[in-house]
Amino acid sequence: MGIFRLNNAIHMPWDLWLNVDFAGRTSGDSENLHLKSSWNCDIGIYKSFANDTWSLKLQLNDVFGTWRQEFVSYDAISAISANKIYDTRDLTLTIRYNFNSARSRYKGKGVANSEKGRL
Repeated sequence: MGIFRLNNAIHMPWDLWLNVDFAGRTSGDSENLHLKSSWNCDIGIYKSFANDTWSLKLQLNDVFGTWRQEFVSYDAISAISANKIYDTRDLTLTIRYNFNSARSRYKGKGVANSEKGRL
C-alpha cells in the first residue's frame, strides 16, 4: 500500500499564494483489512495585508468529492465490507490578525558583539 501527499504553494501576482494539495492511497492490505484506493484534492488562496498584520485564506476542501474509505475486514468466519463516502467538501474562509506583528520586543545587545569588536 502506498500513501502519498503533494503540497504545492505557488506564488502568484499581487502577492497571492495558491495552494493545491493532493493526497492519495493505493489499495493494499493492512493486518486483517483490504483497503481500496482513495484520493482527494484541496485548493486554497492566501493573501496577507498591512505588512503581515492580517491575512485572508479561502480554502475549498475535497474539490472533486472523492474522499472515500472502502475496505473489507476479514476474521475467522466472515468478511465485512464497508464503503464510507464522506461528505467532506466544504468552503472555508479564515481571517487572521496578528497582534504586534511588526515590532520586535528584544532590546538587548548580543553577547558576541564585544568579542567581534575585540577581534
